[in-house]
Amino acid sequence: MSSPSLAITRPGAAFADVLEYLEPIREYLDSPTISEVMINADLSVFVEEFGRKREVTGCRLNRADISAAVKRIARADNTEPGENNPILNVRLGDGASRICIVLPPASPDGAAISIRKFRPYPFTAEELIQQGSLPAFVFESLAAAIERSQNILISGGLGSGKTTLLNVLARQVPLTERICLLEYPPEIQLPHRNRVNLQASDEIDFSILIKKAVLRLGADRIILGEVRGEEAFDLLRALNLGLRGSFATIHADNAEEALYTLASLATSAKPNLNPSFIRDQVARAIHYVVHVARAGNGKRQVQELLQVGKYDAEKQQFLCQTLYSNQPER
Repeated sequence: MSSPSLAITRPGAAFADVLEYLEPIREYLDSPTISEVMINADLSVFVEEFGRKREVTGCRLNRADISAAVKRIARADNTEPGENNPILNVRLGDGASRICIVLPPASPDGAAISIRKFRPYPFTAEELIQQGSLPAFVFESLAAAIERSQNILISGGLGSGKTTLLNVLARQVPLTERICLLEYPPEIQLPHRNRVNLQASDEIDFSILIKKAVLRLGADRIILGEVRGEEAFDLLRALNLGLRGSFATIHADNAEEALYTLASLATSAKPNLNPSFIRDQVARAIHYVVHVARAGNGKRQVQELLQVGKYDAEKQQFLCQTLYSNQPER
């Protein structure tokens, strides 16, 4: 099976164009400390602030305004919402927010909306270090790895801060180098002028982009926003063919598990290959794994840094050196 195809997120109207229909929650949309606003089918409203979600009361939303907002957002995406198109993922043209809307029949109780707000400027390494999210030693180790053109895998759960860390690390790549950036939805902000932004579609998935475009575009490094399917095999092949100093993120509960997950995704593309061969390719391609997670107080922080050695087929395990660990006992 191939990995799921992805629809392109098309930029359209600015966020201000839909605010008139969301006036009851405008204070939360305008707040610099709130990163996400969620509207449920029953018109209840929840927000995420400083990494924690809470319900807000007193918001007098009505279904007519929600319907009008959905239509305006859909118009920005050049699409028509309805039974045949019940899921919309739109990044508005000002780049300040990403909106996910799920409508009936996919959401049978009514429209469910999540508005993810982005900082106008990405976090810097200094900011993450100062707020305790990124140990200075970890950053220095990874910055040195980037200078040596070694490959880095960033692992973590949903909303753990993988993309934030990726943004920070990718900005350490010299501006003279050419980058191929593959992501969906677009979230990574790079200062590099010599870059190619690539997105998957219903007809062209990440595997095709890597095989037919990335390897022929003269890139020095590849950045894959998230490995989620069979493109893992083509990514490994590209890394082992010489695209060194590359980055990718992946969902995993800890750093070591990320290596097995990457191998499993790659094996799904080539089930006829020996799993040990695939794991050996992972060990050859990935030099470091850095794991991020949310702490109990909601703060996103680095919990592990592994340096990857070889894969021991006899013991069926990756041989890694733990350079940093603040991982709770499992």
